[in-house]
Parts: sequence; structure tokens; C-alpha cells
Amino acid sequence: MVAVVWFCFEKQNYNHLFHHFGLPAWAIAFAIQYYLLYSLKNIWHLKLNFWYHLITFWLLVFIITWEAAWCANFLIKGSKAWMVSAWGITPVFILAALFMYGKKIKWPIVKYVNIYTEYAPLPVILLLFMWSIDTFAYSGNASPLPYIPIANPLDLTQLFILLVIIWAARQATPLKLPPFFYKYYMWLPGSTAFIWLNIVIARTIHHWAGIPYSIKSLNDSTLFQAAISILWGLSSLVLMVIASRSHIRKIWFCGATLLCFEVIKLFFIDLSGKGTIFRIVSFLAVGILMLIIGFFSPLPPADIKKELP
Repeated sequence: MVAVVWFCFEKQNYNHLFHHFGLPAWAIAFAIQYYLLYSLKNIWHLKLNFWYHLITFWLLVFIITWEAAWCANFLIKGSKAWMVSAWGITPVFILAALFMYGKKIKWPIVKYVNIYTEYAPLPVILLLFMWSIDTFAYSGNASPLPYIPIANPLDLTQLFILLVIIWAARQATPLKLPPFFYKYYMWLPGSTAFIWLNIVIARTIHHWAGIPYSIKSLNDSTLFQAAISILWGLSSLVLMVIASRSHIRKIWFCGATLLCFEVIKLFFIDLSGKGTIFRIVSFLAVGILMLIIGFFSPLPPADIKKELP
């Protein structure tokens, strides 16, 4: 394996691991690696075997992802969003395939199912969350295609990552997480999804209204402030209605907290300057949403206890 790494980088081609016969070299290296893992499974210490399987899997995911990103950048001449999206979509596809079809592969996954379904996904999921946060800095330019909210490479990749992570958390075999972290595991993709929706609004206003994609420009934009005010109000409505119907008080208080922040934002930001049509619209929209929330989503009774998954 070390020889293959040296071979690829000796050719001074740092962006394309499969260049200069890199593809057959890596294929042979991984074939030999898994042959050794199979042949020496009863000789190596359990911990050594455990870490060899993990490191081999992580290296395989990294190499496939690197090559997919290079191919996306090479084939699609335009925005770097395609290459960035490949860095996110490739590992999440691998995780989805692992959870869906992994148990049909007798060796090594079925033999070491706890390694591949409980331990191996954790660093990949952590890096996917870090990737999602990092891509918030990108404007979503999907050149040569026009920007369409949600239906663009960055937004679709982020949405798919969130769905796969939520789905993975609900599998019969839980990920090996500390009890405290696993108790609140579902809050992480939920909060990330909310931030992502705000970013979608920012990207849409940037492309469709010509507002520069920067924190200062968006913060000074009354259109952006009105749009996220409506988004926060709708999010509060959805959370509190779901909580009232499901009798989950934690979600209801989460929606109520978001609504409080929205009211504070409305008075100290949206209505702080001279009146504009966007400030008036946001004020009226949030007021209507608060009336709807008060009518359709009362606080669930305290005696009904349901915990989040």
C-alpha cells in the first residue's frame, strides 16, 4: 500500500491518483490488503485486525472520493461547485450502499458487521457534517447550468447527506456513540437542516436579486431579512404543529424558542430602520403566522411523555 502511494506521488500528479496506471496499482494493492486480512484473521490480535479493517475502509472511501471529485472537475468545465459536491456525494453514496447492501457481502462485512456498520461510518459522518458547514461559504454557482434553489449540486448533496444520516441513525444496529451523544444525535442534522435552509434563501437572493454573497451585504438587505423572517416563522409553525399533534413537548419548546428569536429579530432588525415594503411584509407575515400557531399548536400536556428517537 505504501509503495502504491509512493508510485502515484513520484509522478508528481497530486490531483489524479489513478493517473500513470494508478487504477490497476490501487486495485492490486487493495486486493492484496483484503487477502492478507482474510488469511491472517485468526493470527492477528483482535485489536490489530479491528484497526486494519477500519483504516483500509477509510482509505478506500478517501481514494474513491478523491477520484470522483477529480473526474467531476475534469468533465464539467465551469463552477467548482461540481467538484465540491463530489467530495460530499461520493462518501454518502458509499455509506448508503454499506447500510443497504452491506449485509449481503459475506466477507468482510457480514463477518465483521459491527466494525463496518457501527464504527466505520462515524468519522465519515463527522467529515460529512464538516463538509456541509464548509460549503455554506459557496454561493451555489452551478455553471454551466443556471442556479435553481434546491435543484443544484450543492443543495441536493447537502439534502441527501442529511437524509442518509437520519436514516442511518434509525437502523436496527445503532452507531457506536456515547449514550449522551446518541440521545441528542437527531438534533444535529435537524439544526444543520435549518441553517441550510437559511443558506438556500441567501443563495437564491444572491443569484436572483443580485445581492453580493457576503455576510455584510446580506445582512444589510431588507429582502434577505424579510425572507428569513418568514422562513423562521414557518419553521416555528411546522415544529409546533408537529409537536402538538405528536405530544412532544421538547419540539414544541424548540419551535417556541425559535419564535421568540424571530420576534426579537423583527423589532430590533427588521423594523429598526425606515419602513420599506419588505419590512411591512415580514411584519404582517410573522403576525399571521403567530395567530395560526396560537390556534393550531397549543402546548402539549405534560403528562404525555414521548422522547425523541
